[in-house]
Amino acid sequence: MPKSAIDIAIVGWRGIEGDVQKTRLHHGGPWQALSLWSADVVDIGEMRWQLTSPAVPCSKIAANFTCPEISLVDHDINPGHSRWYAAVVRPGTITSDDAVTVSPSS
Repeated sequence: MPKSAIDIAIVGWRGIEGDVQKTRLHHGGPWQALSLWSADVVDIGEMRWQLTSPAVPCSKIAANFTCPEISLVDHDINPGHSRWYAAVVRPGTITSDDAVTVSPSS
C-alpha cells in the first residue's frame, strides 16, 4: 500500500506478476494471492479466482487511508466494506476495462 493503478496485469498462482508482499509470514499465501476491494470483482477476463476470506485491516497500512479509523473496513464490524482475499483458480491476464461476471460457488 498504496498501489498504483495499472492497465493490464498478468495473474499467476501467487498473484499479480511483479507485485511482491513484503511480509510473507502473515501475507501472500496461495489463499491470499489477490486482495480485492469490491465484492463485485470476482471473475474478470480470461482468469478466474475464488474468494477465500475477508482481509483483516492491518495497522501497518492505516496511514494510507483518508480516515485513520481502519475498523471501518473490518468485516466483523462493517460487513460489505472489507477487502477480500482470493485464490487464483485459473491464471490469466486482466485489464482495467474487463467485464465482471459473478458466479455462485458450486
